[in-house]
Amino acid sequence: MLVRHGGLTPAGALDAATRTNAALLGLESGTGTVETGRSTDLVVLDANSLDGCRAFIDPVMVVVRGTGVDRPGVKRHAELDAQLDSL
Repeated sequence: MLVRHGGLTPAGALDAATRTNAALLGLESGTGTVETGRSTDLVVLDANSLDGCRAFIDPVMVVVRGTGVDRPGVKRHAELDAQLDSL
């Protein structure tokens, strides 16, 4: 949405969703970027997330506070998928 409706580049939208939000919340010293000593949750993908939301359909791994889940199953919701596709 930040790309289509907010005029941001894909990289700018990723920055806004991570580093910028951490800074706005006053959390930039501990989160917002992937660095040693920081709290990081992330999704590992086969596809380039900057190419669009479809990259998130089949994640390779999800890491939450240092604990990884290989090939997590993603519960599908047809109605929600259709709404997201329309954005």
